[in-house]
Amino acid sequence: MTEIPPKTNDLHLCRFYHIIPDGSSRFLICEDCDLQSFSEELSALLGFCPKFEILPKKDFQKRWLQFETACAHQATDSAGDMSNNDLPHQIQHWLRYGVELGASDIHFESDANEILLRMRIDGTLRTVHNFPGELRRELSACLRAMANLDISEHFRPQDGRLKCLVQGKDVECRISVLPTKTGESIVLRILDKNRRFPRLDNLHMPPEIIEATRHIMQLTSGLFLVIGPTGSGKTTSIYAALQEINSDDVKLLTIEDPIEYELDGILQVPVDLAVGRTFSSVLRSFLRHDPDKILVGEIRDRDTAQTALQAALTGHLVLTTLHTATAEEALLRLQEMGADPFLLSRCLRGILSQRLLRLNCPNCLETYVKDEIDKFSEILLQISPNCLKFGSGCAQCGHTGYREQCAIFELFSMDDSTIGKVATGDFSQLKSAKSLADQAITWVADGVLCPAEFLEQIPC
Repeated sequence: MTEIPPKTNDLHLCRFYHIIPDGSSRFLICEDCDLQSFSEELSALLGFCPKFEILPKKDFQKRWLQFETACAHQATDSAGDMSNNDLPHQIQHWLRYGVELGASDIHFESDANEILLRMRIDGTLRTVHNFPGELRRELSACLRAMANLDISEHFRPQDGRLKCLVQGKDVECRISVLPTKTGESIVLRILDKNRRFPRLDNLHMPPEIIEATRHIMQLTSGLFLVIGPTGSGKTTSIYAALQEINSDDVKLLTIEDPIEYELDGILQVPVDLAVGRTFSSVLRSFLRHDPDKILVGEIRDRDTAQTALQAALTGHLVLTTLHTATAEEALLRLQEMGADPFLLSRCLRGILSQRLLRLNCPNCLETYVKDEIDKFSEILLQISPNCLKFGSGCAQCGHTGYREQCAIFELFSMDDSTIGKVATGDFSQLKSAKSLADQAITWVADGVLCPAEFLEQIPC
């Protein structure tokens, strides 16, 4: 197994450059790595001129897994006089690793032969480690124990929370255990409690959308929807909107499933079906607590939809989210839940639609060849072929072709003509100043967004 030399055991450095120490002054790199771009910088950081051995991609990936396993074992040993099979410390190592990489979720997935450890980084799942299949019961029991779950229950889904210490700070994770045919799928959602939620002007929103959203947040009544698919950043946007009005003279109440982040100055209530604490029941109680603004984490059923509309019509501003692709679909969903179109037209104040897009890795940008361009839709064929870029994959982006994510937004406001159309059930007349497609197409033309990502994420 690969050992980490004393002088080159800076894991952050090795992981950043995707290199493997192989002796006191020698490193292994992948064949597709742009060595010239960082060799001088690496020499300056290390204080000596390192030597490199280039490996084929498959061989490098195998050695990289061995290197990560060695890191996990050494992290276990450094924690005390413990065996290499001490799972709690290995799990703590991988949690720290995930946080350091900026992972949003960590997956432990059992199959017939092994347990895959995968992390979602910049919206993409990457396999980073494999546990032997015979450890599935011990691993499951360890994770359950860390989250104070019932370690004897293997037939029903369970949810809980656990904490780990990263660089002296507590990081909380939401854990979900799901029984499957080949074992259990265990997913940890990383919730950084030290994270400071941004204001609207820190979300890369267009200025006109920021101004319109702030105007809606100052209203005393009505319904404000934030829509988009799972993982599009709706929670971040709606929390940022709440922060705009979070003050001593405003009473803010939220009902969420679950509460992902605790916000100072806001009364937050978690859903708990076991005791009958549902969205609709808590929302009805909210109306007796004299709130100014109410956040309903998500409208999922007829009862919640009708109670939310009632609150929006009787002197409360109600914010909520829906998992739909377009504004028209959002209103159709509410209508299916029993919302009357006429009442919707009277209380709806705006719909914020958004997507979280993966951006091209600037280190491995390439231009599409003509044969590939011919397959694109007409909207992309309007762009100069020389501007259509994609990331081919390199060490710096984990061979995904993407680095970082950025959100785009579209706001549908209500005017007299739109109100009249919505009242009759015609939801196709909703208009925005600039559509998601209009904004994203400029990113494609600038070479920062891959056409494939555009076609996957943007409704056209």
